[in-house]
Amino acid sequence: QNLVVNPSFKDDTSGWSFSEKGAGIAENNAHDGDSKHFYLDGSQTGEFYVSQKIRVPADGVYTASVWVSTGAGGGRFGIRREDGTDLGSADLANGGGYKQYTLDSLELQGGEKVEIYVTAATYWVNGDEFSLVCTEQKGEIDNTPDYIFDGNMVRNPSFADSDSWIMSTAGYASNNGHNGSGDRHFYINQAKGSISQQFQVPYTGYYKAGLWVASAGTGGKFIMSDVTT
Repeated sequence: QNLVVNPSFKDDTSGWSFSEKGAGIAENNAHDGDSKHFYLDGSQTGEFYVSQKIRVPADGVYTASVWVSTGAGGGRFGIRREDGTDLGSADLANGGGYKQYTLDSLELQGGEKVEIYVTAATYWVNGDEFSLVCTEQKGEIDNTPDYIFDGNMVRNPSFADSDSWIMSTAGYASNNGHNGSGDRHFYINQAKGSISQQFQVPYTGYYKAGLWVASAGTGGKFIMSDVTT
């Protein structure tokens, strides 16, 4: 069983964390024939990454893998513990088409959280088909949900840019933020305008949604709705 949630990005960014800039989902260079894959620009100053935290279900030996295409070398595929301890990593090759990177013989402990990731350096990275599977189980399986939610599920909640948001006659600015002028915020200027974001709920439970809003009038709505098809 693959422990990675949404391993081929068919559900867009659900389950994944990205660097604030220069990272996301694209459709021009997928490996598996499906149109979607992750991208890391790696051409600007800063850190570029895609990652997912995973709860290990049982003591055992695991194998992690991913398919990656790069503009040049300098990036890395790896898996690490929550405290940053490296459990295994591989440098990405210098350019070329898709190549599978595999990390074998990973000794993981049941109940611990690990993070699988890819980083980019100064050149772009595209990737697809992540995997983390147990090849030799050594302990009892813990049935706690594999997906570990430990933060805000809303991506880009403070509008560093427009990434992850669907906007209709809307946008983002920095003249009237909740924390003062210069703080970024969204704006809607027309009666039928809207801003929305879809995400996958990690497990059954009680959730709380919140938002800070300033309005010139009445009639607007803050809504959570089920879009399951």
